[in-house]
Amino acid sequence: MKSARVFLLAAALICTVTASTAQAATPAQGTLSKKVKVVKWSGTFTLSEPNPAGNCLGGSEDPACDYFYLKVDLPDGARIRIDLPAPSATTDLDLYVHSPTGTEMGVSGNLPGQNEFIEFRHSGRFRNKPYEIRVLPYLVVPGTTYNATAKVK
Repeated sequence: MKSARVFLLAAALICTVTASTAQAATPAQGTLSKKVKVVKWSGTFTLSEPNPAGNCLGGSEDPACDYFYLKVDLPDGARIRIDLPAPSATTDLDLYVHSPTGTEMGVSGNLPGQNEFIEFRHSGRFRNKPYEIRVLPYLVVPGTTYNATAKVK
């Protein structure tokens, strides 16, 4: 009986630590400019979040999602493309872009194994203010790593 309690306590502790660990892209931010036309980042997921509502239920604070902050030092109307290739045929990642004011600017949530991308036009009023790019691990194998890019089109 004692070993069962110890096991349950250990399992609860692991779940608590795992659930409270926020994901972080590497690097966590980048800037597109006249000189820097492509920015790359990556991340690793330990848990799936099969959330039919999408868009990271906890918003910017959802520990299951990964976040990258993209600044754009370009004139109004610059075209930006975010690419998130599928890491495997069975992985399902969803992609969201939010403006610096929090408005959702684009969503890409395809079936497993399909590449996600979002294109948008940069607003000059957001120059050097971060767009928030969210990656939702809809269905992943623990340890799944992704590589994403933002580029000027």
